[in-house]
Amino acid sequence: RSPFSGTVLVAKKGEVIFEEAYGEADRVINTPNTINTKFGIGSVTKQFTAMLIMQLVEENTIKLQDTIGKYLPYLPKEKANHITIHQLLSHTSGLSHYNSLREVGVSLKDFGNTSYSPKALAKLIGRTDLVNKPGTTFYYSSFGYDLLGAILEEVSGKTFSELLNTSIIKPLGLKNTGYGTNEYNSNKLAKGYSYQEVYGLDWWTSEHGGKTIEVPFRDQSTAYTAGGMYSTVKDLFIWSEALKSNTLLSPELTKIMLTPNKHGHCYGWVRNWDDIIEKNINVRLYGHGGALAGNSAFIALYDDETTIIYLSNRSNLKAEEILHQIHLRANNLKDEYKLKGYPNRSSYKKFEKSG
Repeated sequence: RSPFSGTVLVAKKGEVIFEEAYGEADRVINTPNTINTKFGIGSVTKQFTAMLIMQLVEENTIKLQDTIGKYLPYLPKEKANHITIHQLLSHTSGLSHYNSLREVGVSLKDFGNTSYSPKALAKLIGRTDLVNKPGTTFYYSSFGYDLLGAILEEVSGKTFSELLNTSIIKPLGLKNTGYGTNEYNSNKLAKGYSYQEVYGLDWWTSEHGGKTIEVPFRDQSTAYTAGGMYSTVKDLFIWSEALKSNTLLSPELTKIMLTPNKHGHCYGWVRNWDDIIEKNINVRLYGHGGALAGNSAFIALYDDETTIIYLSNRSNLKAEEILHQIHLRANNLKDEYKLKGYPNRSSYKKFEKSG
């Protein structure tokens, strides 16, 4: 487990009760993280992509049941004619995740070092094999959200960055959120680091029992609308409050966006994430994490009106344990389940059915 480096914000009933920064944004020049340090947020980006799609649905520009071939006609027919916008949003499209790149002769290293236009990325995704028949089951796919980005740009005539600015960032007054270029991310964001535990003789000279190294370069175009944004905990708190107050989307469409589909996945959010719930079966929440090489992030909106947001420039964090312990402290609760032994997954099946 990596020692935590990043920022944390906790709120109760819309009021911030705790915010703090830890560790270093740049270990080489010893720059400390501050509460305003910007971090890559990984798959938390999917919330913003989903919101932009739902805003187009509200404008009646697109429909959730439209097949993607209507907007991306150059994709193979088995995808273009059968996958819907809803399926992309809910991870039920049958599309694979990054693991499928090897099947089309592209290594993860080569992928990360290549610059793709949205259309070129969509065409690459089009070459990968489906893992399931569209609409039949859940399979987490960042590629699905990349296609949503290509659709957003095709329909609006704007880049993802421009859409973010006009439809979300400016209306909410966010100062430190966006989709940056490779150069911007390299110069303005906390450096990303990975942490690996070490053993034997190496342990004695290690830092907290492990080795911390800066992660290799990844071209922004490959993270794109599935994981390419940056933000701060303060901006993400404003974002989360806007979601609750229907500032950017009507209550009716917000309800659809937050309706659980297969495996609890909503559009860009997850209802009652298994790994969190199994530590305390009494809590209920909406949340989603982000994990890029060198970055970790999470937003958790609990039904008891506790909000927990953390951003970190470390990968290999135990997100569920961090959230669990912060939630206990924010609400003056004892870790009763730890004292009794955490329940196994089968013990909360009844809870899952109750919502």
